[in-house]
Amino acid sequence: MNPPAPTNALLERCQEVAQQEAILREGGGPDGLARQHKLGRLFVRERIAALIDDPATFLETGLWAAHGMYADWDKFPAASVVTGIADIAGHTCMIVANDATVKAGVTRSESSSSLLSPCTG
Repeated sequence: MNPPAPTNALLERCQEVAQQEAILREGGGPDGLARQHKLGRLFVRERIAALIDDPATFLETGLWAAHGMYADWDKFPAASVVTGIADIAGHTCMIVANDATVKAGVTRSESSSSLLSPCTG
C-alpha cells in the first residue's frame, strides 16, 4: 500500500520552513555579508565550506537556535554561531564558527545554548 499523498497544507508548510531556513542561513543578511567581504573576511558559511572536505555533507545542528529571540533587533533571525558536523581531512569533527554578521558576532546565552545542544542531546 502506498502512503497517502501529501496535502497542500503540508506542502505549503514545508515550503515555509525551507524559506525560513534560507533566511536563517543568510545570518545578518546581504549587508552583513558585504561588510565582511569589504573587511577582507569570508562569511561564516564560506569559511566552513573552505575548511571541510565536502560542503554538501555538512550536517548543521543549530540552525534554529535563538530563532525569533532577537525581535527587538529586527534583522537578526537567530544565534550568532553556526554549529555542525563534517569531515576535515578525513576526520569527523564538530564545527563551531562565529557569524560576525549577526549582532556583530556577539555571543549571548542563546548562542551558547546552540554550542551546548550537540553535547547534551
